[in-house]
Amino acid sequence: MTYWLGGTPNERWNIAVNALDPGPIRTEAAELLQPPDHDWSGYAPPRVMGPPAVFLAVQDGRSFTGRVVAREDFRRTWPEASQG
Repeated sequence: MTYWLGGTPNERWNIAVNALDPGPIRTEAAELLQPPDHDWSGYAPPRVMGPPAVFLAVQDGRSFTGRVVAREDFRRTWPEASQG
């Protein structure tokens, strides 16, 4: 769906469409849904979502669009160096 939405029709209106995989995030809701002895070692705090979400929010249809990206890969594999 993201690939279709990020394609040609949205280029006309200059809209970026991307999907962000947050990975495991330790939220209050996640804590309520897991047993008390749950292993949280692989979970990140909610604040780690800020920088990748802000980056995606300021993109347009000519910059970074039509992608499915993982929060864990932000600044490692995306965005590309030329996109800052």
